[in-house]
Amino acid sequence: MDLRPVADGDAVGAFAAHHTPGHNPGHTVFVHEGFDAAFLGDLVWEERGGYTTPFWLDSYDMRELRESVRRFAAATPDFERGLVAHGDPLLVDGSDRLRELADGLR
Repeated sequence: MDLRPVADGDAVGAFAAHHTPGHNPGHTVFVHEGFDAAFLGDLVWEERGGYTTPFWLDSYDMRELRESVRRFAAATPDFERGLVAHGDPLLVDGSDRLRELADGLR
């Protein structure tokens, strides 16, 4: 088994890794451009057809989590499908919904 750390932009098969700490220190999002999808994990949760951040009790550093959302939303290529660990997947306009959340974060 090949276990090694990944950094922003590293390829893991057909996926690009993006370090997004906040929920936990090693949280990583994976983007697959061919599938037009981002596997967002616990970076954000789906709520009423959009995204929200996990609540403070479920994240080790909310300031860092909000910064990860803003940084990832600004840097990621557009994607339609946003797949989250909590809630329903967004099958259209995933990156647009993520940018809307990022724009509204304090």
